[in-house]
Amino acid sequence: MKIGIKYCGGCNPTYYRMDIVSKLRNYLNDSDSFGIAKEENVINLKLQTNSKGL
Repeated sequence: MKIGIKYCGGCNPTYYRMDIVSKLRNYLNDSDSFGIAKEENVINLKLQTNSKGL
C-alpha cells in the first residue's frame, strides 16, 4: 500500500509529528511505503497529521 503523508504546520511544539508516523510504521507491513502526499502522486491512503485538540 502506498501511504501519502501530509504534515501539519507544526504550531504545537509539544506534538512530535514524526513520532506518530514512526509508531504507525510498526503496525504496517514492510511492503507498505510512505511518501509526501502530493497531487501528482498515486497513493492508496492519505494520512494527515494534526495537533489541534491535543
